[in-house]
Amino acid sequence: MNKEVLVSIKGIQTLESNQDDSMEIVTVAEYYLRNNKHYIMYEDWDDETKTSTKNLIKISDDLIEIQKRGTISTNMTFKCNEVNKSFYQTPFGDFSVEIDTKDIEMSIEEKNIDININYSLAINDQHVADNNIIININER
Repeated sequence: MNKEVLVSIKGIQTLESNQDDSMEIVTVAEYYLRNNKHYIMYEDWDDETKTSTKNLIKISDDLIEIQKRGTISTNMTFKCNEVNKSFYQTPFGDFSVEIDTKDIEMSIEEKNIDININYSLAINDQHVADNNIIININER
């Protein structure tokens, strides 16, 4: 069963200089549950480049996957106490990305999903920042 949900994603990045940088997106998304995995699909629109990026969030018991396809393309995998490597493709070039997931907190209820992911990010083998992603999905 597909249903429309409201998804809020807040990213907080703590840089080496101990300066915080944050971004937040709130958008309508499509949700479905299949084989005990939650899927959330939504599209980002970049007003500056006039392009879109399709996003897919997969949620299972101990794993969160975020896939982006468009101007920016990547597969990010978050699993506690694991380091996952992927590539981040941008119009400015491709980067090797390493995600070291420190902690994932999840609350999955009938009409609401809350996720908090803490991880370290390295780009091209250089530690860049410690990050926090807060995802909230609510039935409309």
